[in-house]
Amino acid sequence: MERLARIIAHVDMDAFYAAIEVRDHPRYRGFPVVVGAPPSARGVVAAASYEARRYGIRSAMPSREARARCPQAIFLPVDMEKYRAVSAQLFEILETFTPRIEPLSIDEAFLDLTGCPVPGGGARQEASRADGPGAAEDPGLAIGRAIKARIRAALDLPASIGVAPNKFLAKLASELAKPDGLRRIGPEEVQEVLDPLPVTFLWGVGEETRRRLGSMGITTIGALRRAPTSVLRASLGFAAEHLAALSRGIDDRPVEAGARAKSVGREVTFAHDTRDPEILRRTLASLAEEVARGLRGQGLRGQTVTLKVRYGDFRTVTRRATLDAPTDTGQDLYRAAEWMWSRIPERGRAIRLLGVSASRLGRSAQLDLFGGGRRDRADRVMDAINTRFGDGAVRPGRLADAEDPDRSHPAAGVGQGAGSASAVRRR
Repeated sequence: MERLARIIAHVDMDAFYAAIEVRDHPRYRGFPVVVGAPPSARGVVAAASYEARRYGIRSAMPSREARARCPQAIFLPVDMEKYRAVSAQLFEILETFTPRIEPLSIDEAFLDLTGCPVPGGGARQEASRADGPGAAEDPGLAIGRAIKARIRAALDLPASIGVAPNKFLAKLASELAKPDGLRRIGPEEVQEVLDPLPVTFLWGVGEETRRRLGSMGITTIGALRRAPTSVLRASLGFAAEHLAALSRGIDDRPVEAGARAKSVGREVTFAHDTRDPEILRRTLASLAEEVARGLRGQGLRGQTVTLKVRYGDFRTVTRRATLDAPTDTGQDLYRAAEWMWSRIPERGRAIRLLGVSASRLGRSAQLDLFGGGRRDRADRVMDAINTRFGDGAVRPGRLADAEDPDRSHPAAGVGQGAGSASAVRRR
């Protein structure tokens, strides 16, 4: 029997938080909308509508800077409870097309559509082969259109969808389709699409890798594809084979249905680089508590703690420590992070970013609010109070003065493995 050609889709909601707010407040339609901390606070932007992005506003930008760029912007607070509810509706819609779904974040997922029936095409018609770019009969495009239409009808929200033979190309296609578009990259057009693009479109090419490639005169994916792997390996090490494969559109990773987060992390970028040991200590403690709360919220415990330190010159150092037993308490995470911090070289240098994450995750026993040990009870009582009255309503005594005017609000992340973006990574 002939093997079905893979059809992978990447569904990515456009400016998710901002789009929901505009949907729920139609009077804001067409105006620059920013979701996040108010400009009067030392917080950051969580999401910006496309009207706001025309002013250069982006996620993780300090809200004060966003206001300076666009004084007429409408600032709205983050409503995570509402966004999670819409996310649940979104994934219910996606499950009507295929059970093979790999969530990447609250508003983004890969779908394996191979062998799935094409809506309106009869139960026996299968998504298996592409008949050419833009062909009306193409099953991937047909399902992509149906997904977009169902999301629009049920949620009244825009979505960008990419369809391709693998995950890398599907995600690239959705990025090229933004905003509110649908794009297919078929096997016959892979190099035509990839070759002119900057190397930064490849997964794993950050600023340092871009600089190294640039020193060799390699600035486009096509130039990287034509470079001998031995030359790339001399500069990039083991990453050379990975990037060489991606430059040819090769990505054999399967869609991992029901994939569970491999790490839970939080990090903060300071508004100004700092070397103040008290600010850094309090920030570490706060990040550890936030990670612990994220673990408890998902019923998880972590056994490996990772500390991330980025200096003012963007050089980044990471350290990992494995605990004797899995934990979901901020105190345990902070002790591990502080121990690693005490052994970081060049501690006197100005710090741009600190991050704490927990990995080697496992399910924790479900405890009644008033069951378990004293620390478990205290942590869960604090979680319940903060959920009811807002983050920061109650916190450990060591964090009583943890809000520092020189610190931006942290970004929250639920990782899918090394190098993944956080859950709040929105465009």
